[in-house]
Amino acid sequence: IRFEDPLLEPANAGTSSESELATVQERVMLDAPVEILSSRIENGYVFVEVVHDGGAVQDWADETYGEGVVAVRSALRDVS
Repeated sequence: IRFEDPLLEPANAGTSSESELATVQERVMLDAPVEILSSRIENGYVFVEVVHDGGAVQDWADETYGEGVVAVRSALRDVS
C-alpha cells in the first residue's frame, strides 16, 4: 500500500523559505525528542521520518517551529 501525502500536492505547499527550512532541518535533527530516521525539504516543508509518532512528535514540532513547517511521518503505518 502506497501512502499519498497530501502535503506534496502543489496546492498544499508550505510558505517557509528554503533558508528557513534549511535552518529548521538542522535544528530538528539535533533537538527532536526521538531518533530521526531521515529528513528532507520538499514542497515548502521539512519532512521528518521517525519510527512511529502517535502525534506527540508532531505536536512538539508545531510548538517548537510553528505549525506548517515540519511534517512528521511515521515509518510504521497502519495499513488496515
